[in-house]
Amino acid sequence: MNRTKLCVSSLLLAGLITACGENSALATASASSAAPPQAASASARPKAVAEARLIPAGWHALLQPNGGLARTEGDLNKDGIPDLALVIEQDGEDGEPLPRSLLLAFGDGKGAYRLSEIAERVVLSADEGGVWGDPFRSVAIERGAVVIRHYGGSADRWYNTFRFRYQNEDWVLIGITRGVYFTGNELPEEADEDDFNLLTGDYTSKRTDSEGQVREKKGNQGKKPLISIEDFDIQQQLEQKLLK
Repeated sequence: MNRTKLCVSSLLLAGLITACGENSALATASASSAAPPQAASASARPKAVAEARLIPAGWHALLQPNGGLARTEGDLNKDGIPDLALVIEQDGEDGEPLPRSLLLAFGDGKGAYRLSEIAERVVLSADEGGVWGDPFRSVAIERGAVVIRHYGGSADRWYNTFRFRYQNEDWVLIGITRGVYFTGNELPEEADEDDFNLLTGDYTSKRTDSEGQVREKKGNQGKKPLISIEDFDIQQQLEQKLLK
């Protein structure tokens, strides 16, 4: 009798161990499936493609009045390889004001590019230059920064320059220049102009007095938080007072 009980107890214990083992395996599998995904590896970055393939469907490279494309090349991420800055415009009817964007891409050294950013609120549209007409002047790469220039107005002319640099894996605004002058009695070099370096806080302010003398003032008004190009809005920037 005791031997029968012992056998039954042994069978029950073996079944319990087996069930616990199965439950443990199920729990492990469930926990594994619920774990957050691994961070994307460097190999998941955008593939390098030909320049034409960077442009989204329904958009085209902006053609300037001189017949050339609004594009430039230069090293933007300090790897010694030419990178690309290109202004693109949405497709539409001729004469219709269309949205524009700034496309930035890193070169691979083999003639292809890896898309980095398409900034939607950096470049003014063709109808935002006043009587002067299309205000877009140029896109350039200067000292490792992307530089966008505009010019417009009527008798009262205005111009602005915005500088963006790639640092800490982001595109940030590092410099602003804005100026105005009256074409009736002033030359462009006599414009009232403010230039602000956001990296250092340094500024230069020029004003022309009633006698035509240009007065220049330099100073530092402290650093400001750098604005990511994703948050940059040119209309908001133009409405803000540049210097205190």
